[in-house]
Amino acid sequence: HRVYSFVYQGYWEDIGTIKRFYEVNLEMAMPDAPFDFYDAERPIYTHARFLPPSEVHGAHLHNVLLPEGCRIYDASVSNSVIGLRSIIGAEAVIQSTVMMGADYYETERELAENRKLDRPDIGIGAGSVIHRAIIDKNARIGRNVHIRNITNRPDMETNDWVARDGIVMVPKGGVIPDGTVI
Repeated sequence: HRVYSFVYQGYWEDIGTIKRFYEVNLEMAMPDAPFDFYDAERPIYTHARFLPPSEVHGAHLHNVLLPEGCRIYDASVSNSVIGLRSIIGAEAVIQSTVMMGADYYETERELAENRKLDRPDIGIGAGSVIHRAIIDKNARIGRNVHIRNITNRPDMETNDWVARDGIVMVPKGGVIPDGTVI
């Protein structure tokens, strides 16, 4: 087989660490992002998902990448990347966060089961404050949860969350109960 190579001159970033993954994602939400998703000569095509448009009700969004299928209610979201089907409750404050979204919407039956089990719904609950975090897919962040960046936070790992390089990560399907402070 013939193998060829060429020098690539376009945008490329190594996202091999949690910190770089986080930083590069947030750079894409800035007005002067290092990569242009809207270049007419080099279009970007995403996988068609046939989701409804996002709903934003009374929320404040500043430097946010927001895909289809999201519901944001009276929240403040800044310098963040929000994933598909994300739900953010009223009076939540999301800053410098990468939220991966959800693989599905919960049915009425599943939402009722959440109440019965005293389990948060998928998404971020009302009144929560999230700063400098990565929230993986299908995570359940309860009401009035506080996840904050703490200067010189030591790396640590619990059953529900992990801290690396000052960034708090809630794993896929993770559950953070109402009122938790991280």
